[in-house]
Amino acid sequence: MSISVVATFIAKLGDEANIQTLAMQAIAPTLKENGCLKYALHINKDNSREFVFIEEWKSQEDLDLHLKTKHVQVLFNGIQPYIESSDIKIYKPL
Repeated sequence: MSISVVATFIAKLGDEANIQTLAMQAIAPTLKENGCLKYALHINKDNSREFVFIEEWKSQEDLDLHLKTKHVQVLFNGIQPYIESSDIKIYKPL
C-alpha cells in the first residue's frame, strides 16, 4: 500500500530563499531512493512564504527509511531557524 505525504513549511518573513535553497537540495537524492514514487516541491502561488512537499512512497517502510537519510536530516535541521510553522500529514489510500 502506498503512502502519501503533504509537508507544509511557512517561512519567516524574509527567509523564503533560505527555505527554497535547503529544500531544493533534498530533491535529487530523494528521487533516487528506493520506494520514492513522487517528491515534488511547490510554492503557494498567492503566498511565497508557503512551501509544500507532495510525496508518494511505495510503503511506510520506504518513508521511514527516507526520514533517516542524511539529506532529510540536513533539511530538517537546516530549515528550523527559517520556519515560522510546519505541518506534516501522512495519508493512505482508501
